Order: sequence, then structure tokens, then C-alpha cells
Amino acid sequence: MARQDVLSLPQIPLLTTKGATLLPRSLVEPRQRQALRRSNLNPIFGLLVGSSNDIEGLAAYALYKKHKRAWAEGVRTTGREPTPDEEEGFARAAATPDQLDRYRKDAQDILIAFANEFVSDERASIIQEALTGRAEKAFLQIEGSGSFWALVKVGVTSTLITTGILALLAFGVQLFGLDLVDALSIGSN
Repeated sequence: MARQDVLSLPQIPLLTTKGATLLPRSLVEPRQRQALRRSNLNPIFGLLVGSSNDIEGLAAYALYKKHKRAWAEGVRTTGREPTPDEEEGFARAAATPDQLDRYRKDAQDILIAFANEFVSDERASIIQEALTGRAEKAFLQIEGSGSFWALVKVGVTSTLITTGILALLAFGVQLFGLDLVDALSIGSN
């Protein structure tokens, strides 16, 4: 019997590997209904993955697939394949908002654990890079300030300019006959 004749308005088709199953509208939020309609493949993918670069959603979908595979293997240990009704029941249970949130939360925990482990493993090289970068920056700053001989030239030049200004000042005082010591003593009286 084809599953198409069972479809009605209060139902949303949910594709599985064995054909279409039905998910009651009451179990799916409006946002999830749109994802189900958009998804050409497994609607659970549309419910868990927001965009193609949604790593958390992709990990959550992988957890869903792992859960589904473990469930199917559990049924197969009884010596038979899962029936379409059993697959429909699994699909309904997996598509509930609570279960979807659990997949997302577990995916988030796995990604955080992975990131922490990666940072822990790379901590030594991160510290080494940071220290090397700081040392190189300090070296370049010292190097950019000039060589020893360049600094000596600047020092000698500034000393010659200061000496020249003082010589001109002394010559001007001598030329005009000013006695600075007398001028200072008059000002203090």
C-alpha cells in the first residue's frame, strides 16, 4: 500500500530510508515545519542544521544518525529488520523538540571538549609562538631605532648645534656690551 494515501493536512511527511513516515503536526514547531518542507533529504537534517557552515548542527545530525544506527542494530540483534512502523516511531521520537535539543546540546558538548583538548595539546606551541612573536617585535623595534654609529652621529650633531647657539648668544652679549651678572643683580634688588 502506498503511503501517499495516508497523507492529510495535519500530517507532515518525514522521509526515512524505507519510505515516507508521518509526523503529527502537534509535535513540530512552526520553525521546524518550514525546515521539514525545505529539506529534500532527511527532514531531521533540516531541523538540526541551519546552514551549510553550521558545525554544531552538522555534529548534532551525526549524533542523530549514530543514534538511529544503534537503534536499528538493536532491532537487528533480535534477528529481524526494523519495520516501517518501528521506523516511524523512531522518527517521531527523534523529531521531538526535546530530543532535537538533546542532539544539539550533546554536539555542543563534544565540540567544546574537542576545542579544549586541541588548545591543551597545542598550548606549548601557542606559548612558544607568542613569546617568539614578542621577542621578534622587540628586536625589530630596537633595530628600527638605528645603529650605534647612527646614534653617535645624531648626538654629535645636536651637540654642535647647541654649542653654536650658545656661541652666538655669547657673541651677541659681548657685542652689545651686556653684562648678564649685573642685570641679574639689579633685578633682585
